[in-house]
Amino acid sequence: MADLAPGVRVRLVKPVDNFPDAFVGEGATGIITRIDEHDGSIWVRLDELVDGLHEWRNELQVWNWPDYPARDVLEAIEGGARE
Repeated sequence: MADLAPGVRVRLVKPVDNFPDAFVGEGATGIITRIDEHDGSIWVRLDELVDGLHEWRNELQVWNWPDYPARDVLEAIEGGARE
């Protein structure tokens, strides 16, 4: 499995609830666009449009919490970058 880094295609292995903006369920896929160097959160541009994420160009912020680390929510998968 590839390391999680910008440009890597990923799948959510746990749901992400970014209340009140969006809920994205397990299995959603996309491309990592950036990893915040301060808090470790990972931004993923999702393949499917998600209501509530239009303001962020359909990018989901996977927060990095002590009890729900961002790297435990995502897994790298095969496939090229989304155009």
